[in-house]
Amino acid sequence: MKLGLIGILDARHVCALVVVPVVFSFLVAAGCSSSSSAGTADADAGSGGGSDSGTTNGDSGSVSGESAKACADAADAFCNQVQTCSPFGMQATFGDIATCKARFVLGCDQKFSFQGTSATVADTEACAAALPAVSCDDFIASNLGSACATKPGALANGAACGDDAQCQSTFCARAPDSECGTCSDVSTQGGACVNSSCSTGFTCPTGQSKCQKPVAGQIDDPCQSQADCDLAHGVGCNTNDDKCLKLEISSDGSCGADSITPSKFTICPANGTCDALLGGNCHPAAADGASCSTGTSGPSCLSPAKCVSGKCTLPDPTACH
Repeated sequence: MKLGLIGILDARHVCALVVVPVVFSFLVAAGCSSSSSAGTADADAGSGGGSDSGTTNGDSGSVSGESAKACADAADAFCNQVQTCSPFGMQATFGDIATCKARFVLGCDQKFSFQGTSATVADTEACAAALPAVSCDDFIASNLGSACATKPGALANGAACGDDAQCQSTFCARAPDSECGTCSDVSTQGGACVNSSCSTGFTCPTGQSKCQKPVAGQIDDPCQSQADCDLAHGVGCNTNDDKCLKLEISSDGSCGADSITPSKFTICPANGTCDALLGGNCHPAAADGASCSTGTSGPSCLSPAKCVSGKCTLPDPTACH
């Protein structure tokens, strides 16, 4: 599971402001994971060198006690940091800290079983211990330090992958609507997007083909995409007039712009979707396994699930080969 705050917001929260939605992978992994993505920190919850302690037990696929504890510790550290550094991001993506922790563990549990992964229990615990000392500026920018850095996996570029820690390059390029991707070179500023995605700290804006580092644009600053505005603190891009504007979280189920020439846009909590530009109503994210949409309407998924072939799909270590 990817860490960091860049990309926490699925741009369908502000889809009314863009021609085509941009998907920012928060962990999401997360989506909260990656996607057409602002690379969330390439610090997988279980990043690190190989270790047998991170394998699953038996045919049931249940994780060991050590693995479960490591994931729970990482979830606590990560979600506490999100709540501290971006209360707006917490509400927009998960709704509350308890949901954040539960969803984080769902993604973390799977990571130790991916083919060729470098993810280990020991490194997951080390990252969890180090996260509270990371500043909010660094956390938001995905600069999490060496303890949370993804270590190279066993798979060469071109191999099928489902997680960064499988790849020698530390970047598994996955499209927003696919749970599998391809091991690829890490992204550079202005470098080409791969499968509509970029690695740690970068985003591939919708309709564009080059990776860029997100910037914290403030209200009325110029913007071309959501990556140009301070999403972590409730500022999004109105691409109708190419200016950043204020975002708020709906508290009563209503959502949308405050006027035809908006100065504010209200989005739905917990990765919900808004059904109209003006006078809209919020619809909750779909449950795991339920029908979903990657368009600007219809239910989205809660990270780490991704909308794959119209269904909210959790990471599956056996799916990518």
